[in-house]
Amino acid sequence: MSSRRALSLFVCPLAPFLIPSSARYTLKQTLRYSWIQTTSRGVASKSRRRKVQIPRGQIESIDKNREVLDQYRASIRSRSLSDVIRLYPGVAEKRFLTVSDASETIGFVLNFYRTTPDALKPKIKPELLAFAESLIEDLKNGRLPSRSDVLVKIISFLKHTEEYEIGEHFWAWVVQQDDEFVSQHVYGAMLELLAFQGRKSLEELEDMYQQALKRCPGTFAAYHLSPEAIVPDRSQYLDLKGLSMTLLQGIITARDCHGDWRGAYLGLDTALRLYPTQCPTRIFELFIYNRPSPGEAYDVFLLACRSGHKLRPEILLAVLNKLAAFTLNRPELSVTTYLGFARAMLNAMRAHVGVGGVINKYHLNKLVAMLSRALPNEDNSGTSDETYNESIASAGYSITKICLEAGIEADITIFNTLIHLGGAAKQPQLSLTAVQDIADLQLEPTKITYRTLLLAAGYNCKPKAIEQSWRTLVEASEAQRQALDVTDWKALATACRKADHREFIQDQKQQQSHTMTDAIKREIARELGRSDRTVSPKLAGDDPAKIKALTEDLVDRAAGIAEMMKTRLSSDFYNHPIPMTLDLGFSLGREEDLRAIYDELTTDPQQVASVRTGPKPTSTTGFPLDELRFRNWLSVNNLLAQAEATQEERHVPDGTAPDEVGTPDEGDRTARLDALRRRILRLRGRK
Repeated sequence: MSSRRALSLFVCPLAPFLIPSSARYTLKQTLRYSWIQTTSRGVASKSRRRKVQIPRGQIESIDKNREVLDQYRASIRSRSLSDVIRLYPGVAEKRFLTVSDASETIGFVLNFYRTTPDALKPKIKPELLAFAESLIEDLKNGRLPSRSDVLVKIISFLKHTEEYEIGEHFWAWVVQQDDEFVSQHVYGAMLELLAFQGRKSLEELEDMYQQALKRCPGTFAAYHLSPEAIVPDRSQYLDLKGLSMTLLQGIITARDCHGDWRGAYLGLDTALRLYPTQCPTRIFELFIYNRPSPGEAYDVFLLACRSGHKLRPEILLAVLNKLAAFTLNRPELSVTTYLGFARAMLNAMRAHVGVGGVINKYHLNKLVAMLSRALPNEDNSGTSDETYNESIASAGYSITKICLEAGIEADITIFNTLIHLGGAAKQPQLSLTAVQDIADLQLEPTKITYRTLLLAAGYNCKPKAIEQSWRTLVEASEAQRQALDVTDWKALATACRKADHREFIQDQKQQQSHTMTDAIKREIARELGRSDRTVSPKLAGDDPAKIKALTEDLVDRAAGIAEMMKTRLSSDFYNHPIPMTLDLGFSLGREEDLRAIYDELTTDPQQVASVRTGPKPTSTTGFPLDELRFRNWLSVNNLLAQAEATQEERHVPDGTAPDEVGTPDEGDRTARLDALRRRILRLRGRK
């Protein structure tokens, strides 16, 4: 068979005579120099294949091109930005890149920027942005192949770099492209960019969301993504093609950024109904960072853990920070309330560890700092009940010891906090023990350590300890060739005021006159003139035995977490549940009533229930999917109630619920169900 005949059969095996003779030469050259050997029908078998003699110069050229492409791909794998930028023009010009290469390239640019420390991002942004703009131009002129995920990554990069105008111009081109490339995912990414930009109204973004559903309908996406949609079988996983969580995430982001908490939470409800164990973690992070209530952040985090999601350690820290920020300078809160917040922190840590997360030194430090805030009020004489303080301080040290033995990194900041706890609790032995631990662990003290020791001596009214701590601080500053700053002098002034040792600071002002500035003199005078009355929690009638029991419970919870960290076993949240809300006394109604309303709203009475044999699928946290969907529905309704209360500025998450929250729990069940139904429908924006 002639080579001309073979090429004709390869292109059109049923009618090779239809191939124009003028095209056969081009086809022959293409096949001759292809990097891929073809064994399709019509080409001679391996045993009969003709050997083609390729000129040496062309072979060397092919090998060189392959080598350049291999180098380019290797530079992406090795995260060498300079090599990627240097090699890209050559491989793009010769159109060697596949669509997978395009995706890898843009993904590299996006991840390089995201993983760069914030302090260095302004330095590397111009170079990355210039490279990204060249990629965009190559996408437009066809030098770089495209598909949906390529466009999503470009838009995501422009969102992270806050280059919103470039993103809008890019979108004007994208939206005109073929539906093969423009998908629900692309619309979702662009919705998120525009939401963070903040120029377009929510109404405009909702219109864009509807346009996406019309242009990319998928498998009845508009219905399944609506809040009232019904899952055919609540006990099974849902397999729907053409349904993008990225699109849903985009509109949730838009609603949240524009203050539509109801629409945002209903979007979360939709995601959890469709995919109870596979909701994008970014959606949970959005609520944790953006919602103002610490109760909402806590509940959303626990909701994510119960569904089996291991969120990043920074997300847990964000939750702990919100709990800590809420308790700052809140004299109306009681000691019991502060200890309740510490318990909530431990619950969040347990949930995080239960899904494979890791507790680190920052989490532990935040917990110990919360215990410092739980110390009862001092009076003007600076005295307080030692029984309460001893229980709280002892719990802080015990929890720290347990966590360090479980593998948390020993860090100087943790021991600085323990020194402060011992000082504020007037338990000098705890501060001394922390100092000894620093030496035993061979940790390097910092100026913060010395300042904290100085303050602890002041809290305990130890003039000699104040003098010794100050000299140590001065020596450390001199060793590091650092001048004493206003923070150092403020710490000395505070310690001297609390211990009534004012003559010492006057003496040091003379000895260290070369370090004094007008700002330092003003701060010293201001601090010495302050009252000793502090803003700290009230006992509110709590007896020492109750406080001791609460602190012992905290230690027991920490020990349970430490054991989980050692065994690294996943938690069964179904058989061993954890509190899912910060307000332990809050409830929309009785569970049997809530389940009845849930069944009404999430099932179709005309649909015949499917009969399945065998065990039901369960989540990694032990929940059957139908039960997990119900629990998620309950959690979202609780979040809607909290958001409503937060908006009305009447919600204080102190372990009890406001009087007006809830539904009648007495009397006729029909009346209870009617009241509960009305409340839930109102919370969900339905009449």
